[in-house]
Amino acid sequence: MTTLFSGIEQYENTIAIIDENQNPISYQKLCNDAQALTLEYQHSKQLVFIRAQNNYATVLAYVACVLAGFPVLLVANENQVQLDELISRYHPNIVVTTDTSKPIFKLLNQTDIKLHSELSHLLSTSGSTGSPKLVKLSHGNIKANCDGIIKYLDLTAEDRGITSLPIHYSYGLSLLNIHLRIGASIVLTELSVVNESFWELYKKHKVTSFSGVPYSFQSLESTGFDFNDYPSTRYVTQAGGKLSTTSILHFAKQLKDNNNQFFVMYGQTEASPRISYLPPKYVFEYADCIGVALEYGELAIIDEEDQVITDIDTPGELTYKGPNIMMGYALGPNDFHNKETITELKTGDIALRNEKGLYKIVGRMSRFVKPFGIRVSLDDIQNALSTKGYVVAVTGDDEKIIVAVESKKPEDHQTIMQLISIYKLPPEVFQVETLIQLPRLANDKFDYKKLQSDYLQQTNKQSLIQLFTHEFKQQILNILGLNDQSWESVLQIYETTLASTDITELCTFRSLAGDSLSYVSTSSALEEYLGTLPEDWHNTSIKELEAKKESHVL
Repeated sequence: MTTLFSGIEQYENTIAIIDENQNPISYQKLCNDAQALTLEYQHSKQLVFIRAQNNYATVLAYVACVLAGFPVLLVANENQVQLDELISRYHPNIVVTTDTSKPIFKLLNQTDIKLHSELSHLLSTSGSTGSPKLVKLSHGNIKANCDGIIKYLDLTAEDRGITSLPIHYSYGLSLLNIHLRIGASIVLTELSVVNESFWELYKKHKVTSFSGVPYSFQSLESTGFDFNDYPSTRYVTQAGGKLSTTSILHFAKQLKDNNNQFFVMYGQTEASPRISYLPPKYVFEYADCIGVALEYGELAIIDEEDQVITDIDTPGELTYKGPNIMMGYALGPNDFHNKETITELKTGDIALRNEKGLYKIVGRMSRFVKPFGIRVSLDDIQNALSTKGYVVAVTGDDEKIIVAVESKKPEDHQTIMQLISIYKLPPEVFQVETLIQLPRLANDKFDYKKLQSDYLQQTNKQSLIQLFTHEFKQQILNILGLNDQSWESVLQIYETTLASTDITELCTFRSLAGDSLSYVSTSSALEEYLGTLPEDWHNTSIKELEAKKESHVL
């Protein structure tokens, strides 16, 4: 069986790992230790869960499982709740502990779990608690993804990485994978990137790259960090969420001073996990883009009818095709022997393609709310505030939008309220919270669920019906520029609010397929014109509505 690490023994005495005690470990020692570790389990294929840390014991256990062909899942060592839930749901044969210099394989059960011959890695889709489903990745998925990343980074055996992210996190695991696959080396550390000792290690071992999520770069920027102080750096990568254009340009400029590169990357766990990257030559002009697909992949944008959108700057759902798309999800142990053939991955992100052929994420399909029927993108608000320099997370529902800002300045509350006033929604729709630290998941992404449970439930919300008063409808008409309109007929109202002249008196609002915003504006204008809004007005023809006005029978 050809695995991700098949052939790494050829690198022999080349350094593979500088462990947490700063001891150099060669590829030969790593391979010998790994083969000895799984020797007693070679009689059958095992499902293995590893309690992962950024240490040699974890790397050794992981490499051993990959070389032996054992499907493996890495779980945060400190997250006992997640581990217990995952064990209860998936019944692994072995759980590995990594608190000692040598990993300890604990046999939980000898159940013969049916495992697909191509199954290699399992990744959790949740960064906090036990995920209801695991992503199944094949040897081919992982190898293809690693080889694509190695190519656009121009990674060689001369490169040296550092564990700036947890190994159990898909991005952090990807860093380990690409370095070991190409014969490069990686420094292991649990130190935070804002700890001076982290950068002492970085400089001492002449690390050639740094990788981080948005929070990593925001933290570094707040300390006045400069990559020019670390001349061994060849390139920097960023993934794990959207980093503000201001921050990208800030660090890209530092790197350019020494002819080094900043890579903005995008991916999803279901794609092993990398999907695209922004070629560094575009970073100063198109820092808000995710770039182009990996060499072997293909990006596209589709409309609501799954038709490909070919026009530039036209938003739709981003899709991806490539050999790194998962084998499917596992909801329990009976799913490990199945392999789905997924030819196209719908990302759930809304994107557009510009004139250079670069893709840009503009929102998330599930990140929309509709206060009073008006469609609002939470990502739009969050991104707009981020460009102003705020560390902000925006969440909510159809009645209340929570804007949580990481700030120690009380005056920021009022500033944020002024900035979000551009959305022309009543102030009571927004709830601004200033926090010393925003809640985050283990992968450093914002914990929107916690924000909702902490703040959305505390809000003394009026019902949508209570808020939908005559006064608010007047605000809607004002927003749409219809407040001072003097209506002469129902037909005129429909032609104005639906922006169409192809309407007859036999039409109803429902037959005209009006959207949520036109529903609000049309009903408001009708109530103004008729005096009272008929209960079933949207199913009533224009002619019948006009007759009600004329006969005053409402």
